[in-house]
Amino acid sequence: MSERVLAQAQEYLPNVTLDVVSQGAEAVVFISDKHPYLPTDLKPMDIKCTEKYIIKFRPSKPYRHPKLDKQIKKSRTASEAKLLNKLYQLGVPAPKLIATDAPNGIIWMEFIGGSLENGNISSLKNWLWYLEEKQEQKDQTLISNKDSENLALNDYVEKIMFLVGEALGS
Repeated sequence: MSERVLAQAQEYLPNVTLDVVSQGAEAVVFISDKHPYLPTDLKPMDIKCTEKYIIKFRPSKPYRHPKLDKQIKKSRTASEAKLLNKLYQLGVPAPKLIATDAPNGIIWMEFIGGSLENGNISSLKNWLWYLEEKQEQKDQTLISNKDSENLALNDYVEKIMFLVGEALGS
């Protein structure tokens, strides 16, 4: 993550510890132990995990005109906040909306994740990467043990072709 984006987040969120969970093209997702407006000794009633919160921050894009950037950031942040609130009203298991600062592109929400077996904070992206990594390790073990009967036929053919290519290349 660029220093510019982190500095921008710290500018809007002073005195808040920010640990990066994930970064995409649109936003950076942080985890923090600070509630946006409650003192640390007061805990919100309908939030399950009150030790951690998720902060989603949409940084300004330097390639966009500043007025257009503000409009896009505000609109997308407000739309996402409305969607989170609607999901909560419908009883869909999703993070509860805690606070929104749409003009600055900030959404504060409930932390509903945990830690994956590899130590990363759970998010959809981290979970998918973890599953992919786990499958690759499993495939490597199967190949090295010559235990190919557990592989699907397509995977089996692909692995054999890879081994043939390796043998031809050496």
